[in-house]
Amino acid sequence: MESVHPAELLITGHPHPLEEATPLMFHLSSDTALHQTTEVSLSPLDCKQQKMPNPLTIASPVSLLDHLLIQLAQATTLDRLISSEVMLPLMAYSDVKSVFLLLSEAKGWRVGAIAHFSTSGKPVLQIPSHSEESPSVLNSPIVQNLLWDPKVSILENLEDHPDYGRDPYIPHQGINALCRFPLQQGDEQLGWLLFTHDQPSGHFTGDRLTQLHLISYHFAIALQRTHLTRTLQKTQTELKLMQERVIAQEKLASLGALTAGIAHEVKNPLNFVNNFAELSVDLTQELLEELETFQDKIDSETWDYLEEILSDLQQNVQKINHHGKRADSIVKGMLQQSGGKPGERKLTDINALLQEYVNLAYHGMRANDSTFNITLNEQYDPEAQPIFVVPHNLSRVFLNLLNNACYAAHEQKKRLGEDFSPILWVKTQAFDQALEIRIRDNGIGIPPEIRQQVFQPFFTTKPVGIGTGLGLAISYDIIVEEHKGRIEINSEINEYTEFVITLPTH
Repeated sequence: MESVHPAELLITGHPHPLEEATPLMFHLSSDTALHQTTEVSLSPLDCKQQKMPNPLTIASPVSLLDHLLIQLAQATTLDRLISSEVMLPLMAYSDVKSVFLLLSEAKGWRVGAIAHFSTSGKPVLQIPSHSEESPSVLNSPIVQNLLWDPKVSILENLEDHPDYGRDPYIPHQGINALCRFPLQQGDEQLGWLLFTHDQPSGHFTGDRLTQLHLISYHFAIALQRTHLTRTLQKTQTELKLMQERVIAQEKLASLGALTAGIAHEVKNPLNFVNNFAELSVDLTQELLEELETFQDKIDSETWDYLEEILSDLQQNVQKINHHGKRADSIVKGMLQQSGGKPGERKLTDINALLQEYVNLAYHGMRANDSTFNITLNEQYDPEAQPIFVVPHNLSRVFLNLLNNACYAAHEQKKRLGEDFSPILWVKTQAFDQALEIRIRDNGIGIPPEIRQQVFQPFFTTKPVGIGTGLGLAISYDIIVEEHKGRIEINSEINEYTEFVITLPTH
């Protein structure tokens, strides 16, 4: 019995009961170039006598061409298509010096794979990376002249070619003949299969040329399949991202509806508080004026006492009125953010607004945690002119970023102890067409792998119950969507995190 070629496939057949039956016929390939076969017969009883497993399975070697076509039919990715399971059998079956797979790209051509023999005669597969310069086969003028003609072509006796003497690749590789097949589906040119041989002529003829044409046809189908698979995977990824965005938007919409409902419910009693507080201010003033008409009938000690009470009452009512109006502005902001009318743009001094919220963030953190302390390094550009923004929304961005910076620096101090000094840097800088705001801390930093996720809704690095994951997402929308600006992150782990906001000034 002749040996099986190492590149052949074994296909498992159907099990049969061990009984007398017609001998099963299969083929062993003895010459892969000529595909001569030797018939061997084996009955089930022969298997039993040779202690083969029960039930019986018959392993049938397949020709190298069939193996190659099977591999091409199963290839769904480019990595599989340019693997050694495809390219090396292709070179062996073609009986050539080397095989090049040239792939079409927007900027021209690149070498996808090279199957060739090493100096020791061993078959080798080379996969150039995108970062590598293309192998010098693409620098060959002989090859370049072939790439722009979408037809099957054969070049023989290359030593007689007019470009042979100045070719930097062909002579050095000992190539004397070329055969190239276009890989195309319809009008789309996907690439080329380029076969080389050291024999000057007579190799790419007859049945071999017909078989190579068949293989190239199936190779083109497989290559198109990899393109479709990649497109499908990209579409699936985009659909998944879109689905996640839709879910996030639905959550935000629900949250907006809830916020709007709460704001509406709060607004009505708040209006009564504000109205009656304002009336009470006037009433206390009227009462004081009325009592003054009876001042001569009241002893001085009682009068001083009454005057003090009315003054305190008047101050209390004024404070209720002041903070009621502040609460009313907050409710209006909630209604605007939850889907009402967009905020009104006003000419705003960004330096003053930012400084106000630096102080608010600092004192807010101190109120929540008495151990909190941080060094403030503030640099406000005096050349920064007021610009039109939505101050209420922009202040939300400042407060959120400042709170995050204070939190990160404070957490770093908890980790490193008293030797660590938390610092918050705040800086504005005016440019010709933009105003830049930088907010930086020397806290724990943001890992690179999650840096692009921090602006996604509901993503947070804080512990459960500390962060909602909405602050940066809303900040991004306010800066990018509402103000047509930019917000960027610079960070080094355990060194710093810096948010850079750029707002257009016109």
